Amino acid sequence: MKDCPNCGASLADEARFCFYCMTSLDEKKPVGPPRRRLWLRTGALALAGVVAIGGIGWGIVAMTGMGAPETGEASSGVASLTTAQASSRAPSTGAASEETATSQESGALSSEAVTTLEQSSAAPSSATNEKPNSSTTNSKPVSSNATSSGTSSKPASSNATSSGTSSKPVSSNATSSGATSSGSGVSASGKSGTCAWELTDAGHLTVGKGSMESYYFVDAVIPWQGKVTELTLQSGLRNVGGGAFMGEKIKSVVIPDSVTQIEEGAFFYCLSLASVTIGKQVGTIGECAFGCTALTKVTLHDSVTTLGVSAFTNCSSLASVTLGKGITDLGANAFENCPSLTSIVIPDSVTSIGDGGFKGCTNLAGITLGKNVKTLGNNVFQDCTSLKSISLPASLTTIGASAFYGCKNLTSITIPDSVTSIYADAFRSCENLKSITLPDGATTAGGFGGCKSLQSIHLPANMKTMCWGFCSGCTSLKSIVIPDQISVIEGNAFANCTSLTSATIGKSVHLIRNGAFKDCTGLTEIVLPDGIQLLEANVFAGCTSLKRIVIPASLFGMQDNTLPAGVTVVTTKGSYADSFAKQNGFKVEYIG
Repeated sequence: MKDCPNCGASLADEARFCFYCMTSLDEKKPVGPPRRRLWLRTGALALAGVVAIGGIGWGIVAMTGMGAPETGEASSGVASLTTAQASSRAPSTGAASEETATSQESGALSSEAVTTLEQSSAAPSSATNEKPNSSTTNSKPVSSNATSSGTSSKPASSNATSSGTSSKPVSSNATSSGATSSGSGVSASGKSGTCAWELTDAGHLTVGKGSMESYYFVDAVIPWQGKVTELTLQSGLRNVGGGAFMGEKIKSVVIPDSVTQIEEGAFFYCLSLASVTIGKQVGTIGECAFGCTALTKVTLHDSVTTLGVSAFTNCSSLASVTLGKGITDLGANAFENCPSLTSIVIPDSVTSIGDGGFKGCTNLAGITLGKNVKTLGNNVFQDCTSLKSISLPASLTTIGASAFYGCKNLTSITIPDSVTSIYADAFRSCENLKSITLPDGATTAGGFGGCKSLQSIHLPANMKTMCWGFCSGCTSLKSIVIPDQISVIEGNAFANCTSLTSATIGKSVHLIRNGAFKDCTGLTEIVLPDGIQLLEANVFAGCTSLKRIVIPASLFGMQDNTLPAGVTVVTTKGSYADSFAKQNGFKVEYIG
């Protein structure tokens, strides 16, 4: 912006005349003396109004044919336009002069300019039915009431453009990328990123080469949303945009070899999508990319290295999956809830399977793990109720929490020596698992609760941590030996092991937490190690067959309801256990 040097009014940088004080900025001179400027401005505006009204009158005369010259020459009736308007309305032939003169003193068009403009507007185009070349796309059509030959000419298109061709009307789906309607069965078109796209009236969407934009965010506006029944992705397309076809009613899609990435949610919830051909150059499949209940088969080529979180979650009809040799990680929940999947081969390239990778695949009976798998995530095979056996590779080091939770038909499993950590509930509710041997290298173990058929379990000498609920509810378990490296027996570790008759507690245990042996109705005797310090509440509550418990002098605390009624406490005279037993009415026997 700039200020008028005469009156100080704010003007555009390109302004050459100040309408506030009627001053020419080129000459830096006012039109008249200061006391005359106000009435000059008012007079100019009034005169311009009169001329405009006169122009409307001329237009009406021309359109009704009144006053037309006898020679048959057409009069357009276009009068009293400004110089800029006259230029934009004039035919492209430019045969007639468009000169107008504007008086700075009066602000009105000269009579010569008006006459010239009328002649120019009335002059016929140099070519038959030629459309005017307008600088405005939606200019009004030239009057067709009279022509030089006395016959009616076709009016120029109301959508005339500077090239003389008719512009396409903007579609109701138009976006900032330029979606338009072009007829011939095409209902909308435009651009997504650098890709041109076109949608037909029948719902056939074609996406051209380039890179698509992502629509995988809240309130994204997808120009073809809910209208696609058929999809063609052309060669040269580099990616399938995030959320681009979410929920569309397409039945099949071929992803060209030029595509390197299928982004997040690209085909999520396409419930009719039964066939997908994935191109040979796809390297990444994003999270929730599919999720198509009608999809029956998936083949991933060696180019795929990353499979995102929930990539094929809830593909309930998916019966066949082929994984390429280039994939290294299977994302969390990648094939969760695919109940039609019966077998899977994990290639040697895979090093980890994410949390919930095959959770809820209730018909998955055959699993072959590659020789380089190191980590099985949490819940990875949870509720795979048809799984009877599985061979774990020698490379495996970690079995996540609830990894095999609810695999009720799993009868046997061999855990390799390479495994160092088995987390909480890893094998919980594997109701038909009868025996388990933990490897010598396992330092952390947990998760056999609810294994009703488990009769024996071997714990390695180097085991240091026992997870909460370690073998709770293992109603067939008969004996347990707790290694010397364990210092804490966690809560509910052996609760409700009703067949347990023998429990040997390692010499390093100093704390037994709440309910650790609760309701072990088969236990008759317990010997606590010399280092024991604290028994929390309900440790031996409900052990109705427990007749004798040996408690060393090292114990300094017992919480409520620790011991069952009728038990005899064997301890050192004057110890904390001696005092506790007498205060609570237990029979006491002294050591030595």
